[in-house]
Amino acid sequence: NVTQLGNLDRVVDFRFGSGSYAHHLLLELYAMGNIILTDGEYRILALLRTHEYEVKSGGGGVKEDGGDEVKVRVGNVYPVTFATTLSMEKGGGGDGTELSSD
Repeated sequence: NVTQLGNLDRVVDFRFGSGSYAHHLLLELYAMGNIILTDGEYRILALLRTHEYEVKSGGGGVKEDGGDEVKVRVGNVYPVTFATTLSMEKGGGGDGTELSSD
């Protein structure tokens, strides 16, 4: 099964298997790109690059104290909600999210 996450064509989800045997191969087609292998519950098993989604408040481009960071790392659950709300603008940010690479 192949699906697109959200309304942007920046993350493609290839699902293999079903039920407890399901796995997802996610292709992130923004920034430097990424390939992520997850289990059926989107827990990350392997990935090409680690990165973070940062939620910024206000429009000044400065992250305020208490801002959220969601890390895309092995062992974490893939943040589907952040991946589906990234802006088409360079570096995100148009909707309060920004992608930063480690």
